[in-house]
Amino acid sequence: MSSDSETGSDSEAYAPPDNFKPLAQSSSKLTYSNLAKGEKELWLFKVPKSMSKNLPARIPLPSVIDPEAKFEHDGTDYAIVENKEEKATAEKIKVLCPDGKGNVRQVPGSFAKVLNINEVANIPKIDPSIATSK
Repeated sequence: MSSDSETGSDSEAYAPPDNFKPLAQSSSKLTYSNLAKGEKELWLFKVPKSMSKNLPARIPLPSVIDPEAKFEHDGTDYAIVENKEEKATAEKIKVLCPDGKGNVRQVPGSFAKVLNINEVANIPKIDPSIATSK
């Protein structure tokens, strides 16, 4: 995951979320073999800096029916939107994955999707029947 930045560079060192628990390599269904064969897809999620250290356990995914999946986390509303314009940038990112033999290998291909998690501004609706103009 990456976080948004105005300048494009972060001065903070990365630290995993407090609830991070590494998986044993054998327990993961995401393996080099699955990725190399095209059996699994990699998706890149871009999250706001304010959320990056406290990620939700589950999030809804956008679909054809609901292209902007919304959810609430820690009192803030968010939406997840696929960002097709950033796919070219995501293709430049090289992904490394354990191969199950104690080695780390570069996965062929790139991210299948780029998804942005954005904070949603809740603007109250105005009742035109009580609005007045001067």
